[in-house]
Amino acid sequence: MAAALVETMQALSLTPEETSSPQSVTMLFKVSGLTTFELEVDPATAVRDVKKLAAEMCNIEPEHMRFIYKDQVLKESDSLENYEVDGKAPVHVAFTAGHGAMLGGGKPAKTEQG
Repeated sequence: MAAALVETMQALSLTPEETSSPQSVTMLFKVSGLTTFELEVDPATAVRDVKKLAAEMCNIEPEHMRFIYKDQVLKESDSLENYEVDGKAPVHVAFTAGHGAMLGGGKPAKTEQG
């Protein structure tokens, strides 16, 4: 009986075990009329938090973004795992007219090449 207790106590550990939590996924984002970029995200991340990360890459305010993944508009309160995000299909980023890039027309301003 004492030997079984010793084995049980040796099996206990203070170090965290590796869990089968979802791994990060590299996702491709395509912004309508602008650019494409990649972000590495955890599938448990809320869509609203991914919008904040995407805002740093494309200079569009999160409140003006809509994410479309596999023909579904992603809800801000949902996490990416609700949509079974696997990184294989791109996320299309649509933005509303409130964003500065849309002022004066539907195309971004052209830069002069010198």
